[in-house]
Amino acid sequence: MILLLGTIFPWLIVGLGCWIGYHLMHQNGRILLRLDALEEHLRLRGTAPAPRPSRTAPSSPQGLPVGAPAPAFTLPDLEGTPQHLAQWQGRRLLLIFFNPTCGFCRQMAQELAALPLDTSPEHPLPVVVTTGEMTTNRTFMAEHGIRCPVLVQEQGEVASQYQAHGTPMGYLIDETGKIASPLTVGAQALLALAHTPYHTPAPAPTNGHPRPKGHRSLAGSRINRSGLSAGTLAPDFTLPRLEGGELALAEYRGQPVVLVFSDPH
Repeated sequence: MILLLGTIFPWLIVGLGCWIGYHLMHQNGRILLRLDALEEHLRLRGTAPAPRPSRTAPSSPQGLPVGAPAPAFTLPDLEGTPQHLAQWQGRRLLLIFFNPTCGFCRQMAQELAALPLDTSPEHPLPVVVTTGEMTTNRTFMAEHGIRCPVLVQEQGEVASQYQAHGTPMGYLIDETGKIASPLTVGAQALLALAHTPYHTPAPAPTNGHPRPKGHRSLAGSRINRSGLSAGTLAPDFTLPRLEGGELALAEYRGQPVVLVFSDPH
């Protein structure tokens, strides 16, 4: 009997140890899973520590300062004839960087064609610097009746001098060849500049609707519109939904989001 107990007892101890070890591992596994789920929940709620923005992210271009000399350039027009920026010295210009494949540029084509080209000091002369194939641009301008000077760059070599890295963008240039407005972004803001009386801020187009009180035109605004630097943590916000309730940006943490700012006016 003693021999039998001496043989069985060690195995009982081993079995009991294995049973206890299994349950401890199982319990720890559940704890780890719960911790992972809690961390994921906190991250989606926006309360988990956010990664720091990269310090090496390049800053967005601010455009050329008002009063700086407009960089000189020579580009061919739609007929292939070289044209120089200096040849318009003595006239106010609205320099527009354009691309016929850009949807926003296409939308402004009709209004661009209607801009006055007279020599009156009340209105700047539109000068379009476009990108792409010569034949494509020639066809596009003819189809939309755009009569202002149109110059063709190859790959943005002039736009880069003006820190205009998108379309449509542009500047007012005064009679002495100096930058007369901040870098202006967007079709409506550029068209507003085109209708600006001399030394007067332009009203923003309202499309027939009265301007809400306190809304300043894009052309007259001093807000930095260059955007946040790549890698910057998106500022959190909570806003009411049209259908009721509220929406917080933090709800979308962990997934890519396209943020679009719009105004029905």
